[in-house]
Amino acid sequence: MKRLSRVLPKLTQRALRGRSSYELALRRDWPQVVGEELDAWLRPARLHAPGAAATSSKGTEKRGQGAVLEVYVQRVFLLEVQQTSPQILQAVNRYFGFDLVQSLRLKQVSQPFAPRPAVPAKTQNRDQDEALAAVDLSSLPDTSINDPELAARLARLQAIIKQKSTSS
Repeated sequence: MKRLSRVLPKLTQRALRGRSSYELALRRDWPQVVGEELDAWLRPARLHAPGAAATSSKGTEKRGQGAVLEVYVQRVFLLEVQQTSPQILQAVNRYFGFDLVQSLRLKQVSQPFAPRPAVPAKTQNRDQDEALAAVDLSSLPDTSINDPELAARLARLQAIIKQKSTSS
C-alpha cells in the first residue's frame, strides 16, 4: 500500500500542469467572483498569461498587454454575456486586485452546466458557543472602546481565554 503523500503530488501535477495560481484561484472562487446568476451561464476554461503571443487579424504575431480569460458560455446566454463582458472583466480584475485580464474569449457550449455541489455548513464548537452566549458584558471592567460591537467581541475573547486557562 502506497502512502497518499507520495501518490497525491504525482496525480495533481498531471491534472494541474500548465495552470497558473491565478487560474486555479479563479476556478475555485468563480461563483463568488461573477455571482450565482452568471455562474450558471458561464465557467472559466483557461487563463492565458499576459504577454503571450497572439496572432493579429493580418497574420502577424504581436504581444498582448494583459491576460485573456477563456470562458465556456451556454449558447442561449451568449448575447447577454457579450453585453456584460465589461462588468465580468471588472469583477475578475477586482478579485485579483489589479488589471490582470484584458479580454474575454467566449467559447460556446450547447449543454447546460452541471450544478455545483452544495457546500456543507461549517460545524461550530458548541462549548465555545455556549461560553460566548454566557458572557455577561456588564460585569466586565469599563473600557474606553467606543464601538459596542468591538467591546462585545473583546469581552467574548476574554471569556474564552479565561475558560481555557481554568480548564488547563
